[in-house]
Amino acid sequence: MVVGGGNSAVEEAVFLTRFSPQVTILVRGDRLSASKLAIDKALSTPAIKVRYNIEIVEFKGENNRFTTLVVKDIKTGKQEELHPAAAFIFIGLQPNNEPFSTTVATNAQGFVRTGSDFQTTIEGIFAAGDVRAGSTKQLVSAAGEGAAAAIAIRQHLNTHHAGE
Repeated sequence: MVVGGGNSAVEEAVFLTRFSPQVTILVRGDRLSASKLAIDKALSTPAIKVRYNIEIVEFKGENNRFTTLVVKDIKTGKQEELHPAAAFIFIGLQPNNEPFSTTVATNAQGFVRTGSDFQTTIEGIFAAGDVRAGSTKQLVSAAGEGAAAAIAIRQHLNTHHAGE
């Protein structure tokens, strides 16, 4: 199961067909928002099924294992339980930086601009992970950036607040 309708979701669905005989893309809207090339590839792949107007209601599990995805058809309101082997979530790359969007500089897409030390345009404010412009939008990279930013913060505090 792949949740999302953009390029990342559609490309991941195509990739997952190497490992699964059936991949279903769940799309909240009434169309895929990926590029025409990605859509054409997905729709021409027999192992891929696309379901539109689907909203995720709940993830369920047992014994620390994902077992059930509860979804709702937006048009009919009907809920149903699905039991995929796995769920991959690709629901967009909108940065969640609302509290800082008017304080620090962002790029055209709303991602926070930082220097190589992860410091924003405001001294003493740092950003790391998916909210940062230029990040890879990968969990492992975000964790690494968080650790590197913590070191940069420590250095900043030692340099700017030594002796206080």
